[in-house]
Amino acid sequence: GVVDIKYCRVRIRKIPSAKCECDTTEETVHHFLFDCPLYRRERWKMERRIGRDAKDLKYLLGTKEGMVETLLFVGDTGRLHRQFGDVHLSIPMDD
Repeated sequence: GVVDIKYCRVRIRKIPSAKCECDTTEETVHHFLFDCPLYRRERWKMERRIGRDAKDLKYLLGTKEGMVETLLFVGDTGRLHRQFGDVHLSIPMDD
């Protein structure tokens, strides 16, 4: 499957441009998670919860704790709601 990030959709020729809505650069996974000014508040919330690990892609996508934080971030942004629905509902909170 393809994540509804513009860079991915351009690569499979679903849309003509990967330009992010923030109009600063292409919307890549890295830009979405770490740089896009549109999600500054949501990113700040994640950084408050997990500190410097919020800037570590290997942590965010390669550990259970990081994946939970990534899902919280994605849910807070609402950016992928059309593709995945409310991801908050799929986050395992017990352990």
